[in-house]
Amino acid sequence: GRYDEAINIYQQVIDRNVNEASPYNGLGWVFLVLGRHDEARNAFLHAIELDPKYISAWNGLGKTYASIGRNDEAIAAFRQAIKLDPSFTFSWNSLGGILMDLGNASDAVKAFEEAIRIAPQTASSWNGLGSVYTRIDQRAEAIDAFQRAIKLEPRAAEAYNGLGFAYACQGRADEAIASYLEAIELDAKYALPHYNLGKIYSQLGRDDEAVASFQKAIRLGPGSGSAHVSLAACQRKRGKSAEAEKQLAIARQLIEKEKEYDRALYASVCGKTDEALALLSIALNKKQVPASWACLDPDLGSIRDDPRFLALTGEG
Repeated sequence: GRYDEAINIYQQVIDRNVNEASPYNGLGWVFLVLGRHDEARNAFLHAIELDPKYISAWNGLGKTYASIGRNDEAIAAFRQAIKLDPSFTFSWNSLGGILMDLGNASDAVKAFEEAIRIAPQTASSWNGLGSVYTRIDQRAEAIDAFQRAIKLEPRAAEAYNGLGFAYACQGRADEAIASYLEAIELDAKYALPHYNLGKIYSQLGRDDEAVASFQKAIRLGPGSGSAHVSLAACQRKRGKSAEAEKQLAIARQLIEKEKEYDRALYASVCGKTDEALALLSIALNKKQVPASWACLDPDLGSIRDDPRFLALTGEG
């Protein structure tokens, strides 16, 4: 398709001039989109070898390393891009995103705030800041940041999804549902708001709607083990044990690649209390979700009354 055509064009340019950095950079970004990470890394490194000040190639290299879990190298690449051009907001946002995923909330906030200082009209920077604030339970600040992102980019489905989750963490179910539905309206192929919507419906006992939402999330993003876990838990509530076990069997094949919080959900639904609590402890320390959401997540219902859960979440 289009990507194969792009690869061929870049390769033809390279064949005519092997010492030009830009086609290697372009090739790297195409490979990155396709998930061909080794080829992307090699292309970006070749571009950097030809032009050590090529900022886009440093950012691409950072994105590639982040995609394969080589986080230290990703951070180093983003910092090099920032060193070359401290005013390039993409680099600050990329750095903030990986620092957030590593649980380094304070430095992530600083990175997004720097991006906003440089270009306050950039919606993605406000969205990133809102995501960090959500994870550290700064609820008012999170909602404000997402609302600013939406004001700047009214069709930003990701910001509506983030706003929905910020509301969900506060138990504001109606507002969360409205935000998730708006995200879905804006981007029908965006799996995450369907999954998040299912969580709220499950929490409210609207199990038929929850099942439909989880099934839609799975169709759009079939590699999500956590969506299968949530669907299994919901089917079990509806008395459909065979379907629940089928979904857990699928989740079992996927869940080990996911974050500790998602694995905690799987362990909880499977009745593995000690494992669920151990994984939840790691997830909360890494700030993968705020404790406020762990206290509301329907898939952690089996461990919620355990004193260790109460100690972890500060609810005891």
